Amino acid sequence: DLATGARMLLYRNTLNAEGRGFASFVADRDNRLRLAMRPLADGGAELFALEIEGGWTSLFVISFKDAIGSRPITFEADGRSFLMLDSTDRDRAALVRVDAASGVKTVLGESQNADVVDVWIDPATMAPEAYAAEYLRRDWQALDADAQADLDFLDQQLSGDAMVTSRSADNTRWTVEESSPTSPPRTYLYDRADLANRRLSLLFRHYPVIERMTLQPMTPVEIAARDGLTLVSYLTLPIGSDANGDARPDAPVPLIIAPREQAWGRDSYGFSALHQWLANRGYAALSVNFRGSTGFGTAFLNAGNASWGGRMQEDLIDAAHWAVSNGIAEPGRLAVAGAGFGGYAALMGVSSTPGEFRCAASFGAITNLTAYIEAAPRRGELTRRIGDPNAGEGRMALRDQSPVMRAAHIGAPVLLALGGRDPRASRSDSDQIAQTLRSRRIGVTYLVFPDEGRTLLQPADR
Repeated sequence: DLATGARMLLYRNTLNAEGRGFASFVADRDNRLRLAMRPLADGGAELFALEIEGGWTSLFVISFKDAIGSRPITFEADGRSFLMLDSTDRDRAALVRVDAASGVKTVLGESQNADVVDVWIDPATMAPEAYAAEYLRRDWQALDADAQADLDFLDQQLSGDAMVTSRSADNTRWTVEESSPTSPPRTYLYDRADLANRRLSLLFRHYPVIERMTLQPMTPVEIAARDGLTLVSYLTLPIGSDANGDARPDAPVPLIIAPREQAWGRDSYGFSALHQWLANRGYAALSVNFRGSTGFGTAFLNAGNASWGGRMQEDLIDAAHWAVSNGIAEPGRLAVAGAGFGGYAALMGVSSTPGEFRCAASFGAITNLTAYIEAAPRRGELTRRIGDPNAGEGRMALRDQSPVMRAAHIGAPVLLALGGRDPRASRSDSDQIAQTLRSRRIGVTYLVFPDEGRTLLQPADR
């Protein structure tokens, strides 16, 4: 109760015979508990509905291949149906309406190119108004005339991409965030009380200092991997390198391949502080949606299974070769840099493909895949996504794909760093890598930030 602070127990999570409880819940608009999701041992999930009598009934199982891209969103006002993103029996996740009693699904919106990733929902009726899929850029499709009018108005008023961040209960006022590669995020108040006289007013700029600086455009590109998969990627060129504005430098430039922190996520079009920082200092930046990235369908996502250090790494190499062959990158002047999974990929880049990269920068890298999987709470899923440490061949493959085991193969200088409070990054592994490089007279700068975790927060450390 927001007025008194009093709390009432709705449900106490309990474990089933396999020792698994529910991982998430969904309530309807009256705060009645209605749905629960239970992870399965194989990495899939099972969705349950709470009957009036208080018992849970299984609605359906979400398979392992669909588990990352499928999730319930919200109940509609009548309480008889709920909305969810679902890729079951299809390659790309669609917006579906699900009958809460029978589990029967009705497709409301889908895309041929990418997963549906966002939905506009009316705060009064909880009905869907529009949905977005994201391939090269986020593309919105209206489900009714009013939503189309809102999309048209925001498109006319804003030069960047718009994201609705909140709405008033009567739906007359929205906060809208605008962002583009050359404009840091800004937040606006969208007043739509009078639909014939809609108004948009600036509330604040997120990074006013950066707005006074010269920012570079970002170009979406499609890169063909060696086996034919298409890798949606984003390229930013350094200041002054593209006089005619054709998104290609006048002459090849030094390039940073920048794999992202999350293995199962995606890089997107928009403002990137990292891309702009590199471009400001004379480097091109290329972010690659390697196989295993989300948003491009279940086939592309699951093509990354058991591919850490393998096909996923080859995608980064293929992107580097594409950049060189298209006159973007200067041969012999490519680097790879990242944090988390990106830090892992950076270390693998200079250990598994000698000569490809001139140097690497790695922060908070996952250095031992076997230890990473064995320490994870959802070990079953990681076993299928990365590899099985219990199988003989699987354990050997994980050893070969672990940077700590490959330090003797690193032939380029490395900036190696981690936060002392990062549970994912191993201090002992990083010590071992640094010692091995020093003993082989390979350039290494090794930094440990005792008070930092998975992200560098203190400005001096950044």
